[in-house]
Amino acid sequence: MSKFQNNNANSVTIKKENITSYFSKTYFKLNSMKNLLFLLIFVCGVSFARTSPTPVVNNNNPKVGDVLKITTPKHVAYNHIEFPKLNFIVKRGGLPNYKSVYGELVIVKKVTNEGGSIHVLLERKDGKKFFGFLKQVSANYTESIEAGEIVRVEK
Repeated sequence: MSKFQNNNANSVTIKKENITSYFSKTYFKLNSMKNLLFLLIFVCGVSFARTSPTPVVNNNNPKVGDVLKITTPKHVAYNHIEFPKLNFIVKRGGLPNYKSVYGELVIVKKVTNEGGSIHVLLERKDGKKFFGFLKQVSANYTESIEAGEIVRVEK
């Protein structure tokens, strides 16, 4: 009987090994299928995101009443929007930085063409003054759009 029990015991261990190897193989297949499915979904999502139409805005022709947004400058100061220098802002009682105008919505009040470049006169949309003392600010429209200092806001 001892031989029979040993054979039975060996066959049981072999079956356990077969079962564990079978489940590990199927787990690997399921895991790789999940990864393949996620990869397929990701590729489809990226391809659809690239083909979505982007609205085309004509930035070359500003009109009176257009709404623009002042963005953060790439340098310390604004080069194409004629804000006062920081020392003048301090003399007038303001804080010596341009952070108060970041993200402000402005309205074009006047458009002029001087020497081949378009200049605009900007006023805050909420009616407040820039830095507490400037009602209007002038800007070179074409260069400030190219530099990213102002962005056109769609209505």
